[in-house]
Amino acid sequence: MKKNLYKYLAGNDYPGRGIVLGKILLTTFCYGSGAQGGIFLPMLVIGASAGAFCESLLSSVGLISPDFVPQFVICAMGGMLAAAMRTPI
Repeated sequence: MKKNLYKYLAGNDYPGRGIVLGKILLTTFCYGSGAQGGIFLPMLVIGASAGAFCESLLSSVGLISPDFVPQFVICAMGGMLAAAMRTPI
């Protein structure tokens, strides 16, 4: 199992990795500087991307079925929104 995970991380490139990292950096910069843009939608996008990435990683290793994409996306979106708004889940 460790060999498969290493092979996945070394050989495959998650297609949205640059977009997700850029979204996180730009959202942080805009929110910190007080620029217009909001925090609600960017947190949902970052959460959805993180959930999809975690699901694709786990399904490629064979730990879960690939049918769980919506559940991972929704749970990650809720987790990111709760963390941003500082509310309990």
